[in-house]
Amino acid sequence: MPVRIEIDPAVRLVQATLTGTANLTAAEFDDFLGMLIAHPHFRPGFDILYDRRSVDEPPNQASVRAALEAIEARAGRMTGCRWAVLIRPQSALEVVRLTALLCERAGITARPFFTPDEAMTWFGHEVTAG
Repeated sequence: MPVRIEIDPAVRLVQATLTGTANLTAAEFDDFLGMLIAHPHFRPGFDILYDRRSVDEPPNQASVRAALEAIEARAGRMTGCRWAVLIRPQSALEVVRLTALLCERAGITARPFFTPDEAMTWFGHEVTAG
């Protein structure tokens, strides 16, 4: 699986990190979401820190459409989640912003960030210097 998932139920936080340099395929993203919501520690309303900084290219339209369909198909299990997408290339910013707007139909608030600290502050989690 090209996504590593860590869940801390005590702070209601999912850390999902892409392990490769390519965008996920539609099937890989669908598998990732399936594994996430099936995880015994996952609950609706958890914060999701989705780190795709290892990927050079922004997702294309087909990937975005497939991801949105996968999210909407699981909306009941993901409602209330806040999804922080960590990006590296500036070119991904607008694509992630558009995707975030579309995610609202599934009850998910999503925002792009360039650093984990920015995302954790948005979640309201304590950021430690170091």
